[in-house]
Amino acid sequence: CYAPAHHPAMAKVGPVRRRVGKPTVFNLVGPLCNPAPVTVQVIGVGRPGAEEAVARAAQLAGLQRAVIVSSEDGVDEVGLFAPTQVIDVSSRECRKLYWTPEDFGIRTASGSKRKDLLVANAAESAACIATVLFGELGPARDVVLLNAAAVLWAAGSAASLPEARGLAEQAIDTGRAKQKLHDLVKFSQQAER
Repeated sequence: CYAPAHHPAMAKVGPVRRRVGKPTVFNLVGPLCNPAPVTVQVIGVGRPGAEEAVARAAQLAGLQRAVIVSSEDGVDEVGLFAPTQVIDVSSRECRKLYWTPEDFGIRTASGSKRKDLLVANAAESAACIATVLFGELGPARDVVLLNAAAVLWAAGSAASLPEARGLAEQAIDTGRAKQKLHDLVKFSQQAER
């Protein structure tokens, strides 16, 4: 998390959050404190009932568009195992939507596939990401496609969710996504110096 580096007050909150050991209001506030000058953002909310408050905060923050997503199974992203509650936020209105993986052209996965997404540490997470970027099919790729498609749709790069999913697939299959990750890692390493 980069919040402590860009928002010094958040550095003081970190140790308290870790001691509490469960999600706090800072889990909701953190994504809204993006230090980058973004105009469009997809924000995941894992706390049922908090979506509207986050949507209103995104609207007040002046984003041109925010898409708030909360999977019905409690995951703070577009869900592969359950439908996703969505609030599409612009400066003028908030529209409530309801997405299923099928809306993107992906089949809802059975709960037994959840174990394929579990990682114990950063190294396992990096290995899982690598399998997706090297083209391995499965639930990890599907989750990446769903959420990348949500971002592409929110940004206006695609007119529909299936079209957005297709763009995400192309980025993975052509190696562009892998190259973009490599560029990001290189940039972040230079920024740390």
